[in-house]
Amino acid sequence: MAETNGMDDVLVRLRRLEGQIRGLQRLVQEKRDCAEVITQYLAARAALEEVGARLVDAEIGRCLPGDEPEIERVRETLRLLLRVRR
Repeated sequence: MAETNGMDDVLVRLRRLEGQIRGLQRLVQEKRDCAEVITQYLAARAALEEVGARLVDAEIGRCLPGDEPEIERVRETLRLLLRVRR
């Protein structure tokens, strides 16, 4: 994943998440059904988790520069751990 493409993706997802949070606020203000509110909350939480994972993945290349096999193994291990968290 290219560094700028990764960050561009993170920014797009953050904007989308911002809209989800506004929607959640609206549901709470309108005293909507609790299942709707909780569903929206869970969707926003999952989206935030995904943003976090992608942010870390995008930063791996910047924080661990180089092409040495050891560094690449560390990168792959971090990416694997991120997938486990999802």
